[in-house]
Amino acid sequence: MQNLLVLGLVPGTDFQITFMLWLNAIAALCGLVLLRYVWQRREQLHMLSVVVRIALVIDRGQILA
Repeated sequence: MQNLLVLGLVPGTDFQITFMLWLNAIAALCGLVLLRYVWQRREQLHMLSVVVRIALVIDRGQILA
């Protein structure tokens, strides 16, 4: 157990837990949470993108409002 705490070596294996492994695991978990959030709100995000595109076209003066 001391090897796991000090060296990051999992007992009985050749697997080493490093800081980059923890960092990648946390980044992957945050990415999955963000992906789930975006997927649940995809209709609202699509509507927002349409509204922004229309506003940009009007702002450029291509269509008079």
